[in-house]
Amino acid sequence: MKTLSKKPGGAKEKIRNEAIKLFKEYGYENVTVVQICEAAGITKRTFYYHFSAKDEIVDGIVGHVGHNTEQMADALLHQETNVGVLWAMMRNYAVDAEENGPVITAQVYINILQRGATEVFPDDMVLFNASVRTITNAQMTGEIGNQQPPKDIAFALFHALRSAAYSWCAAGGSYPLLEEYKRIFISVLDFRIPPEKAFGEDS
Repeated sequence: MKTLSKKPGGAKEKIRNEAIKLFKEYGYENVTVVQICEAAGITKRTFYYHFSAKDEIVDGIVGHVGHNTEQMADALLHQETNVGVLWAMMRNYAVDAEENGPVITAQVYINILQRGATEVFPDDMVLFNASVRTITNAQMTGEIGNQQPPKDIAFALFHALRSAAYSWCAAGGSYPLLEEYKRIFISVLDFRIPPEKAFGEDS
């Protein structure tokens, strides 16, 4: 049996990573908990210690993006504008979706819809309040033309980005989701700065 990392969260991450590989290769519905355990080199008891079901593995993917503080902090430190900070926060949802693929990303949304857990969206998202504050700053510095209440702009932005992700999944990931995110950013925020000042290396 494979040796799992001794670091806190090491086993859980190992299980998640192996499960995602299997989901990508065989499809979410075709993968069993037993197959995940075999791939991760663990017992079913260990699996159920970390996850109540395989649904919980994909449920954590979206929240996992917002909590990846080390990577996020590094990205934020290199931004010169408030819009750049906002982009550094939000782009990770698209990058993560593209890395996980349309099948897994679609399953995340299926699970959300089946539980009816969209009633408080987007206020319950990890980055929502930080986005509202950043939009406020962008308005004060004249970086964006949209002068609606910042919370309303953030609300529209999150909904537009989620809609783009739905459409991308439905199309089988046949086009770059990150490019769709950029179009939404420009339209919703009404840029008053050159796009490269916001998107940096993504320009």
